[in-house]
Amino acid sequence: QSSWGMVTLDPQWPRLLSFSPALPLWPEKLSATWAKQFTTKYSIGGYSDSKMNWQEYMSVHGWEKITVPAGEFVALRFQNLINYESDDPNKVDCIRKETIWFVPQIGRWVARETSGSYQIQGQIGIVILEGSYQWQLTSYK
Repeated sequence: QSSWGMVTLDPQWPRLLSFSPALPLWPEKLSATWAKQFTTKYSIGGYSDSKMNWQEYMSVHGWEKITVPAGEFVALRFQNLINYESDDPNKVDCIRKETIWFVPQIGRWVARETSGSYQIQGQIGIVILEGSYQWQLTSYK
């Protein structure tokens, strides 16, 4: 694995993704205003020969109190806007949007919302929505 706060292997997707170089899991500066764009390549577990493009724009939107099943926390809310190249050549303009509430005191996020969309090659203009999820931390040690 890579440095603290960086991810090289990400199991949260339907298939294991491997990033090179690694991507940050949360903002490099834990301040109320911060933004940065990251560009990397990724491969899908078991298919290391195929490297696809991944661009991520991470932006902080401030500190806020949030209540989840695990309790009440003061969290840094940030968003990721991800534009990636799909391994399916028919999918274009692949986008993921994430909102994450990160709590430095426990070293992890306590809430996360994500959704995605793409278009089919040759059918530009028709946006297909996919994978809209919400997670909340229920407990931690």
